[in-house]
Amino acid sequence: MAFTGTVLTTKGLVLQAKVQSGTQLSFTKVKIGDGQLGSGQSLEALTDLISPKKTLGISAVGVIGDGTSRVRAVVTNTDLAAGFFVREIGVFATDPDDGEILYCVANAGNECDYLPTPTSVAVEQTLDILMAIGNATNVTAVINETIVLATISDITDHNNNSDAHNLRRWKAGRAYVLGDICFSKLVAVDSYKYFECTVAGTSGTTEPTWPAVGSTVTDGGVTWIARDLRVASESSDNSTRISTTAWIRANIQSLVSGCIAAVATAAGFLVSLGANGYLKLPSWLGGVVFQWGLFTTNTTGDTAITFPLVFPTALRALASMPMGISGYGAFAAVNTSDTSGFTVNGWFSSGSHAAISGIYLAVGY
Repeated sequence: MAFTGTVLTTKGLVLQAKVQSGTQLSFTKVKIGDGQLGSGQSLEALTDLISPKKTLGISAVGVIGDGTSRVRAVVTNTDLAAGFFVREIGVFATDPDDGEILYCVANAGNECDYLPTPTSVAVEQTLDILMAIGNATNVTAVINETIVLATISDITDHNNNSDAHNLRRWKAGRAYVLGDICFSKLVAVDSYKYFECTVAGTSGTTEPTWPAVGSTVTDGGVTWIARDLRVASESSDNSTRISTTAWIRANIQSLVSGCIAAVATAAGFLVSLGANGYLKLPSWLGGVVFQWGLFTTNTTGDTAITFPLVFPTALRALASMPMGISGYGAFAAVNTSDTSGFTVNGWFSSGSHAAISGIYLAVGY
């Protein structure tokens, strides 16, 4: 936007005289428009833009130090219904006697830029407006905090601010309270380390030599413990690291599983879920025992099978059945049984012994 400079309006000059006498200079907003100066019309006499099209919020204001001030605004076309040539720009301020006035104005004439609608192209541009303020130092503005664009200088100022985001770098002579954290300014310190205050006090005059993670160091009246920003893996010790959701979930599941198993064992339940396994109910549920397993018979006679557990009192039911047999009808016949096991024969329907694989289920107490 080709503006060569701003001009104080007549009302702006009146306010400027008041500012030199100690009145606070408070900027309120910025306007842009497409007005052209008419014959005999002067910028100084304007009380508003000739053809205002858009009002801009102020994002920052500052005194430069050479008799000028800088007002920063952001031009966007997000809500623009119709495009226009940005020929004029005005900065408004509050006069304690006259209310809001047009303080200064500039007009680019035909050396102007076009601001299109967002359907053509999205526009986001930071606009710095310089204006004369004399020797005034008490300069403020109504800041629109919804403006989120930042310039390189904004980011540089932010990065140089040791308290940015409240992620404090260590400072000498600062009062720290229990639970405060700080980060080292020293390049040699591992970037994943931070330090938590465990004893409140005032820090020393020089930054301490920071210890290994999990260790402490005295810094003036403060005691710090070194912590680790890196997150803990699901299987790692979490004593000095930040817990992830996955770590918490995995360890809660492990804890709950372990607790359930301990409670079940204490209540008298016993279980083994192998191919040859069992489930034993506690005595207050009758002490019933369910057992299962696999067997393979031989072709010469009885095959002895031992239960995973000996039934404490009696075997009440036993069933066996063959698996994977085709071609001939086959069955598995139990010959003898007791609380510790049974014998079984495999037969084909032709009457001959057979090597048969099968399964069994036994119930007792």
